[in-house]
Amino acid sequence: MESEKESYLQLFQRKLNKATKKDHYPLPFSDQILDEVAGQECYSFADGYSGYNQVHIAEKDQLNTTFTTPWGTFAYRVMPFGLYNAPTTFQRLMNRVFEPYIGTFIRVFLDDFCIYESKLDHLHQMETTFQRLDEVQASLNPTKCVFGCSKGVLLGHVVSRDGIGTDPNKVSKIKDLSFPMNRSKLRSFLGHVGYYRRFIKNFSKITQRLTQFLKKDVTYELGNKAHEAFGQLKEALVSSPVLKNPDWSKPFIVFTDALDAAL
Repeated sequence: MESEKESYLQLFQRKLNKATKKDHYPLPFSDQILDEVAGQECYSFADGYSGYNQVHIAEKDQLNTTFTTPWGTFAYRVMPFGLYNAPTTFQRLMNRVFEPYIGTFIRVFLDDFCIYESKLDHLHQMETTFQRLDEVQASLNPTKCVFGCSKGVLLGHVVSRDGIGTDPNKVSKIKDLSFPMNRSKLRSFLGHVGYYRRFIKNFSKITQRLTQFLKKDVTYELGNKAHEAFGQLKEALVSSPVLKNPDWSKPFIVFTDALDAAL
């Protein structure tokens, strides 16, 4: 049965964001989360239900979110999407809620939760997570939760006991992209493949044949080398390996190849 389409109210809070004192609280590094989570035995993935909307705005600040519609003038009582400091505010809150457990058996990136560890401890860890969410009256979206599985999608990657892999759905969309006929589409393509650069050997060396055409003073005429690079990147993604976590107890051998355009 197809689910009913949900409607969202989207406001552009340009003036309010411009007047807002910027909060520079850091978001977690996605690569660090993936490296920590990968290689585990059991996973549960959860997603906050309209996460930002679960954060209440102080009554004295609600008038700052006032907006006018044909049906009247309204103000938000909860944090809406689109506020400049919404991501950092929510991340700080989640870090405080799960502070004793982050890096032990749970990682949180905004409203994406990943519980990981051995099967024996997993039920207890899930119970602890739900208790913390209940204490702060936070809700999860049941349609986006998966519990007790051997692998799953996290931050656009597949994490499992074997390591870190690309998300087949995202790779399929990149594979279907046509050759970029202008700078805007080229920049978009490079952004998509760049997200998976760790899976592509000699990524910088290959993309150098494309990135040079992002310069405004360079004529946008992509020749055979650019077409070849485009095909190489797509092929590398389709056949990308699963990356295993390093074994820090063993010695490392580092290979370098310094070029003018890549390292």
